[in-house]
Amino acid sequence: MFQRYRADLWEKAAVLGFLLVALPALLGVRLGSSGFGTLLSGGWIPLLNLLVALKVTLGSWAMVQRLVRHRGLL
Repeated sequence: MFQRYRADLWEKAAVLGFLLVALPALLGVRLGSSGFGTLLSGGWIPLLNLLVALKVTLGSWAMVQRLVRHRGLL
């Protein structure tokens, strides 16, 4: 499944997406001017967290897949 879904490319795209989203955040561009407790009150952080979670999940999947391929099922 790892190769069929091209998870390695999705992992690299998550890193690139993180960098592209982090650039406006570092330059001081605000995502929205909403108040406390609204959906956009976190600014860029929820989107960045989603991209990091995607990268970590796909990276973990790749490590487990390589371990199973190398050692077999335990």
